[in-house]
Amino acid sequence: MLGLYSVIALVIASFSCWMLSGSPLPLALSVVTVVTGLVGKHFTKKSRISQLLVASVVALLAGLIEWHLFRSGQAMVMSAETPPTLHLAMSLLWLAMMLAILSPTEPFRSVVRIQLAAGIGGGILLAASAAGTILYDFRAWQVFPIAALPLTIFFKSLITSTGVKPRPHIGVFASLLLVITGILLGTVQGATFLSATFNGSNNDDEDVAPQRPTDIGSGSGGMDGASRKIPREGKIQFDHKIQLFVKPHDTTLLDHWSKRPLYFRTATLTRFESDEVISPLRSGLWLYDLDDGEEDAMVQLLPSRSNRDHSYSVFLKQKASLSIPLAADTQSIFTSAVYEFADNWYQLSPPKEKPLFRFTAQVKITNQAGAIRIETRLPKTSPYLSLPPSPLSSRVRALTRSFDQDNSLAEVQSFLKEEVKYSLSFSTPENLSPIENFIFGDRSGHCEHYAAATVLMLRTMGVPSRLAYGYTGGAVDEQKSLFAFRDSDFHTWSEVLTSDRGWVIFDTVPEVREAAPRIPEQAKVPAVNLSDYHNFSDFDITERAARPWLETGLDTMIEFLSLNFLTMIMIAAVLIGIALWLQLAKRKKLQQIRSSKQITPNAPRFPRYLEELQKLGSSRGSVHHRSMTWKEFEELLSKRSELIPEVSQAISYYYAVQFAGRERDTQMETALEQRFREWRLTMEEA
Repeated sequence: MLGLYSVIALVIASFSCWMLSGSPLPLALSVVTVVTGLVGKHFTKKSRISQLLVASVVALLAGLIEWHLFRSGQAMVMSAETPPTLHLAMSLLWLAMMLAILSPTEPFRSVVRIQLAAGIGGGILLAASAAGTILYDFRAWQVFPIAALPLTIFFKSLITSTGVKPRPHIGVFASLLLVITGILLGTVQGATFLSATFNGSNNDDEDVAPQRPTDIGSGSGGMDGASRKIPREGKIQFDHKIQLFVKPHDTTLLDHWSKRPLYFRTATLTRFESDEVISPLRSGLWLYDLDDGEEDAMVQLLPSRSNRDHSYSVFLKQKASLSIPLAADTQSIFTSAVYEFADNWYQLSPPKEKPLFRFTAQVKITNQAGAIRIETRLPKTSPYLSLPPSPLSSRVRALTRSFDQDNSLAEVQSFLKEEVKYSLSFSTPENLSPIENFIFGDRSGHCEHYAAATVLMLRTMGVPSRLAYGYTGGAVDEQKSLFAFRDSDFHTWSEVLTSDRGWVIFDTVPEVREAAPRIPEQAKVPAVNLSDYHNFSDFDITERAARPWLETGLDTMIEFLSLNFLTMIMIAAVLIGIALWLQLAKRKKLQQIRSSKQITPNAPRFPRYLEELQKLGSSRGSVHHRSMTWKEFEELLSKRSELIPEVSQAISYYYAVQFAGRERDTQMETALEQRFREWRLTMEEA
């Protein structure tokens, strides 16, 4: 019975792991360990050492494989980061299950004790892991009871198992531990309830109807509130205060972002209204969840979505909702609707009473460093090729006419690198515009001057381009899997329209100490308290981690398991039920056959004269086991004492009746029974 409990506990543990992480990997490894145990059962029946060794090795390997795949991002899907204790818990539960499968019908008592210890230890660690994991797709009251079930099952087995003698203090100790575990698991839910009662509802799950923002941007001196006037003078200083946090949900995305230039776009500007004022290319579109034909709580931003998209969450202030930061190549946002105010400039509408909010998006990892194939099919009237209606356009065109037109990007970058310098202190003469002074005058300025000059020069050579604003680099804390962006990380860069990859970053700002860093720096980042942020995204699917060595077949299989996990569990339960029913029916049939054989007159299984012989052997220390033949028992008796002739006669008679079809001789059996009883009593008196 303990073996069945171990399998049930393992299935429940795998299900709770799916609820915590979103990955079906623990279930797949459980299936592999079960198959391994069934194969190894035939080689470890009579050896306690081999049972422990095989079970320990398989459980350890499964735990290491699970930990590695989760750590490397190859576990396919994850709703949340799982603590290492979760993998240790699964290893212990796999050990308990392996011992249950490998052990025979009457297991060794020491094996049973190890099995119970592993099960209880794994159950405690699983419950602790559930309490220490940030939940995304389920509430605490949904996950915690399921995660605590394996612990309860093994405690019940500890009290009632036939392999361990029950003791009163074990029941008391188990009851106390269960009570303590229940208190600990209920603490989080209780704290959330009390916080909502005294501090107001968090409203994390309320359905916020999106409302179009009325205050659009904060440009200075432009044509409208969203336009931007290039600054004429300034002495820029930073206080290095954190403006937002970004948390990738898998280690593949964390590693990719940590080692490469990182850009989060908040807004774009396209139209040159004058030499100084640049405006966005207005869209004014509401994008909805159902626009792609699927109701999946996700708004699709790009035409296609890959199975390898990775999820990340952004934590920011309410006022930043008018220009939310999105990583390059972001595919979708988890929400019911999003407002595209301008070209790749997105806005959300969190509740005004919430000063902080967070949202989740999906991004596809791409190689921004590849060859740039400029889009050449746009008409000359395209806004991405428009120039300021001023003499400055002719002057810039005359400058770029000497550039190599077939190598326009490199020519512009070379010019800016050699002819201008980066400075946070700048001033523009009255007779020049900021861009004109940057290209032809003092030739100094900050990132916004670089980006505007780059776009202007590229457009004179027929390259569609635009300005982009946002955050770059930042600081990364790999232990917390968290990025932080300060005011000093705010940056402006240019982007080029390509024929195959859409908009590609083309940053001509030099890598100098005063400029915003492009590659994140390693630093300690303050922890984020999720309860402080309104959860704007209500998503029920998880990111796909990159698996360079698992391409098509395994990818499809695991994705199917993840999306149809509950269905597969129900199918598995039905199949297990059918298998158990067939096993019980087979066992019942065998019992009926055995019972019919026992009542057959010509085939007595344990005649009375042999029972007397068994009693005689027991009194002399020679016990007859069911696996022992009567000839072997006769040989065993002969080693303890001298046998009377009737012993050999009785065994030969039994074999003749049982296997050769000889008719029973009841008088002979009675005489043998009487003779063996007298012999036994005589020997006992002696």
